[in-house]
Amino acid sequence: MPTLIEMIAPKDFEYYSFGTSLYSPNKTSGISYSKVITAKELYFLPKEASVEKIDLETMKESQIDATAYLSEYNKQMGLAWYYTLKGNKLKK
Repeated sequence: MPTLIEMIAPKDFEYYSFGTSLYSPNKTSGISYSKVITAKELYFLPKEASVEKIDLETMKESQIDATAYLSEYNKQMGLAWYYTLKGNKLKK
C-alpha cells in the first residue's frame, strides 16, 4: 500500500521516513510533534510543563509527570530534526 506522500508527490520525489507504517497491524502507538497516541490514550508533551493525558474511553484529562513514551518521543523528534537539516546522509 502506498504512503500518503507517495500518493500525492511528483514522480521520483525523494522523502525520508522512519518507524513503522501507520497501517501496520502491530502498531501500538503513533508519535507526532508534542503528541503521542495509543488505542486508549492521548498524551500532550509540552516542553516546559507536565504531560497532559486524555483517556480516550472516558475523555477524562489528567496531568502526569512523565510517560513511558517520552524516551521514544524524544528519539523520534531527534531523528526528525536530523533528517530535516541533514537529509538521509550519515557522516562516517
